[in-house]
Amino acid sequence: MTTVTENLDLPAGADPIPAPVVALRLVGADGVHLREARDTDAGTTIVGEHLVLLDGVSSGSPTVGTWSLPLPANDLITPAGTVWARTVTGPRIATTVSYAEVPETGGPYEWKLIETDPPAAIDPSGLAAHAADDELHGGGQELALANVTANFSTASTSFVDIPGASVTFLGPDRPYVVSFSVPVTVAQIGQGAEMRILGGATQVDWDFTPRASVAGQTFKQRLVARIPAPTFSPTPGDSVTYKAQLRTIAASSNASITVDFGGPFQLSQLHAVTC
Repeated sequence: MTTVTENLDLPAGADPIPAPVVALRLVGADGVHLREARDTDAGTTIVGEHLVLLDGVSSGSPTVGTWSLPLPANDLITPAGTVWARTVTGPRIATTVSYAEVPETGGPYEWKLIETDPPAAIDPSGLAAHAADDELHGGGQELALANVTANFSTASTSFVDIPGASVTFLGPDRPYVVSFSVPVTVAQIGQGAEMRILGGATQVDWDFTPRASVAGQTFKQRLVARIPAPTFSPTPGDSVTYKAQLRTIAASSNASITVDFGGPFQLSQLHAVTC
C-alpha cells in the first residue's frame, strides 16, 4: 500500500455543515467504477471505493481540506489498466474529479504529483482473467443446469434414469451443490417412490415420498448434495457426470409411477452451483 495525500484549498464560502466529501474510486475504461479488484501482490480483494474525512473537518476548520489514505498500487491490481479517481462534492461546490496512478514504492505522494489522464479501455484479456479468478467471486456461480420436461412412467423396483436429468461439467476447485426436484404421481394407495442423485456411479443423495393416502397422489421431492461429500469427492478439474434416478415402491404389485409435467409442481431441474 502506498500513502497518498492532498491539501484542498476550499473557499471560505464552501465550509458549511455537512462538509465536503472526498471519495477515492478505482476506475477502468471511460472512468467506469470497479467495485472490486485483486491485489496480486498481497493476494487480497480490493474494495474499489473509499470515503475520506478531511482532516480540517475533524479539527473544526473545514476549509483546511487535508486528507491522507494508503492505496494499492495500480501496477499490482488485476485487471490491468486501472487508475484511482478522486472526487470532491459538497454544498455550494461543483463536483470535481481528477485521476492518479499510484506507484508501487516510495511515498507518501501528493496527489498532484501522480495525476494522470483519464483511463483508456481495459485490455479484454485482463477482464477475462479477472472474471475467471474464482477467488474474486463468491458462491452462486452456475456450473450446469438441465431442465427436465419429458413425461415418463416406470413400474421398475430398480432405479432407472430419469430422461433428461443428467449434467456433465469440469469440477471446480471449490465446494458446490448439486440439487434436483421432480414431481411424481403414484397409482396406488400405499404406493411411494424413491429417487437419488448419482455422481458418476456413486450415490450422493437419496430420498423417498410418503406412502400415498389416495390413488393418483402427486408428490414433489427435492434432493440436495454438497460436493465434496463423504461418499463422493471428485478431483477438481476432472469431468464429472451427475444424473437423477427413480424407482417405485409398490403397495401390492409393481404399479407404475409417473413423472407428469401436465399436473401440479411442473418444474424439474438438475442444477449445480458453487458454494
